[in-house]
Amino acid sequence: MDALSLLVPFDLVVTSGIRSARGQASAMFTKIELGEILTNTYRDQVFARAVMAAYPNLELATVAVEEMAARGGSRHLIGRGLDIRTRGLSTKQRNELKAAIEGMGEYALYETTPPHMHISLN
Repeated sequence: MDALSLLVPFDLVVTSGIRSARGQASAMFTKIELGEILTNTYRDQVFARAVMAAYPNLELATVAVEEMAARGGSRHLIGRGLDIRTRGLSTKQRNELKAAIEGMGEYALYETTPPHMHISLN
């Protein structure tokens, strides 16, 4: 984060880092409640469908996250994922942020629900 903050001319706010399986399921339920269709965001379609089918049962969704993690899933679950708040950033600033992250050799994905830049660390 220190290196990234030197690459962009605006403040960065980390909104999420390491999560438990339950925390991941809860974050995904928030996305559902905000109107997101998880299969549009998550590459693992079987996993996304399982979490959507589990809603609103957090325990069932937690099991789905644990199963996905066993297959090598979410970077948040292994301490290699972070979310940066993008609310209030212009499109230009979001693009600068994404370019800076990718310039560091990391993966960046802008998500709109809620607005943030997800970073997967190598």
